Amino acid sequence: MSDFSRTLALLRREKKISQRAAAGDLGVSQALLSHYENGLREPGLSFVVRAADYYGVSCDYLLGRSMARDGSAVPAERMEGTDTETEHSQIVQAAALLLQVAESLESKQLSHEIESYFAVAIYKVYRYLYMADPAGWMRCSARRRIASSTCAMPA
Repeated sequence: MSDFSRTLALLRREKKISQRAAAGDLGVSQALLSHYENGLREPGLSFVVRAADYYGVSCDYLLGRSMARDGSAVPAERMEGTDTETEHSQIVQAAALLLQVAESLESKQLSHEIESYFAVAIYKVYRYLYMADPAGWMRCSARRRIASSTCAMPA
């Protein structure tokens, strides 16, 4: 399943509408929308633009080229001079809190959905790292090393 397929299905579910209703609004048959959502067919550019407008996201987000719904990138000035250790800690704490809440609700499905969402997000980040520097995406500078571990992913 492609990023597009996964994102298209996720946005429809987020909006809490049926595949039939979304297909009607987007001007395609339910069968064709199902094929797009399951990665069996690839849409044309006009459908991608209609779907992006319909769900209120950018085409880059819909295609998996941006993690921001509006398609924006993080400005360089925001990346420099930030306390990355604090940000990392906050991200880990927030993820742990979400999983704890899901577990306290005793919903295996909710826990699974959250874990799946995190897995997709982490996968996308690795893809962005690779796209930025295919030859050296596993290298890290000394200031960004986490504890004593290396930055290279195991094979």
